[in-house]
Amino acid sequence: MITKIRNIFDRTKASISTFTSNPISNLGFLIPIAIFITSFISGIVSYVIFIVQGGYNEQVGLIKRSGIDGIFDGFTSGTVNMFWSGITAKIILGLVGVEFIVILISYFKNRGKRMRIAMIINLAVFAIMIALSTVIFWIAVGELFFSDEQMHQFSSGVVGITITFRTILIAYSVVLLASVICFVVFILITKECRWMVGYTALSIVIINTVVPLLFWLLQNVIPIVGGILIAVILLAVIKFIIWSNSDQPEDIQSKKKELARAQERSENYKASADANFKDARDGLNIIFSAETKREWARDDLKKAEYEGKEIRRLKKDLERLESKYGKQD
Repeated sequence: MITKIRNIFDRTKASISTFTSNPISNLGFLIPIAIFITSFISGIVSYVIFIVQGGYNEQVGLIKRSGIDGIFDGFTSGTVNMFWSGITAKIILGLVGVEFIVILISYFKNRGKRMRIAMIINLAVFAIMIALSTVIFWIAVGELFFSDEQMHQFSSGVVGITITFRTILIAYSVVLLASVICFVVFILITKECRWMVGYTALSIVIINTVVPLLFWLLQNVIPIVGGILIAVILLAVIKFIIWSNSDQPEDIQSKKKELARAQERSENYKASADANFKDARDGLNIIFSAETKREWARDDLKKAEYEGKEIRRLKKDLERLESKYGKQD
């Protein structure tokens, strides 16, 4: 993670220092960085505003007044909504628009004549569809009005043609979807544009998830820490209750028997390991190789190590039980 951040930082410096040598490519990288920086600065500003407006004081006051309920009531969205409104949203939208233009310039710069023509046609179709949507919207909200005479003149030109609203809507949706798909495909099959789209998409995802979440956590650090402390205390109480109710005096004898068996197994594994190492060193090694015997010995040592951990656990359990109920013969 640190290496990736360092690489991005180094590439940012390189893009700035060599900007004039390849401005389109450098802009394609720097604009997503600018989108992230804008969002992060907005987060810092929102955090300062949260503190100045007494966000932490209000959370502490709720806890003092309501106790545990105050911890849960203290959770707030704070000033995180600044990420999606106001000047920040306008700046980010503008940067995304500029990046879109840069991607198009890179496309026309790196593609052949046929692909350029295909993109121009596709953009023209897309622009027409957007214009139609705008006109329909203006008519719907009453910003654009046609008189009865104008509507009669228009309808007289299509006499005998029956077109339902559903048909128009389906045709419009199909053409618009096809235009968008073609645009995406044209961009993604162009190597010089594909990485720009990736960086832009990544920056948009980060500024809409990671950055807001980070500053939301900062603004809710008091109730979060309070909730963690309560959870730790509850778990400790539950563990103590289980521990105090689970032990019985007769457990001492059973633990001693388990300990004796574990010690016996540990000694057997160690003896087996010694024997295998000795056999690998001094034996004829005809049926099984010396390396195979050494592998057996290493497996035995691993088993002995596991039994050693079990022995230590059983001894601790015995000490606890004997301190609670006294030693038993």
